[in-house]
Amino acid sequence: MRALSLVLLLWSSASVTFAQAPVDALDQRFERQANDAARLRHVHGGLSMGAGALLLGWAVAGYADGVWSDPSPSAGLLSIGVGLLGGIQGLVWLLIESEAEARLARFRSAPPTTDAERYRYEGEDRAYTGAARLQRALVRWTGLGMVFGGALVIGASAIDDVMPTGWKRSGYVMGAIHAALGAVIMTLSTFPSPGESSSGRRFALAPAGGPGYAGLAFAGRL
Repeated sequence: MRALSLVLLLWSSASVTFAQAPVDALDQRFERQANDAARLRHVHGGLSMGAGALLLGWAVAGYADGVWSDPSPSAGLLSIGVGLLGGIQGLVWLLIESEAEARLARFRSAPPTTDAERYRYEGEDRAYTGAARLQRALVRWTGLGMVFGGALVIGASAIDDVMPTGWKRSGYVMGAIHAALGAVIMTLSTFPSPGESSSGRRFALAPAGGPGYAGLAFAGRL
């Protein structure tokens, strides 16, 4: 009878630890992935909005100063368009929740209670690498768009014959800042985040016991 009790104790201890360890590990991985995705979109959104607002403010100030009184296309109109595009783009990145953040909220609101539910989340975990690469690719393309927009502002300032010299130089500076921030965004999105590393499951035997009993437990880690 005591031998049967020990076997049951071993089985129950191993089952509880085996089920709990992967769930806790998934929560930690999902939290790390959500933090990585949130950091990327916040940095990208903030830089894009800042660059767009700076360029837009410069263009509006030029119109207020009468620099671009000619209704024909000019550096002022181009700067307004590029600035608005960058600002809207940054706002979208700041407001839209990433897939990793949504998954973490879903996981914590309804943690898996069965093996089938846990396996489904493990599948999402393994698919995260592809989703993270896609997100970084989108960020790189938008950063490239900022570089291109900054180059357009520099070119438009250079060919605007009626533009005062001081404003022409400031146009070069504004375009260079816009392009430089785009290059920073592209560079930051090149490096994979820690959460993109592929997961592997590891198991180990660990002693389990308490007053009056002893046993072994399986410990799993993702």
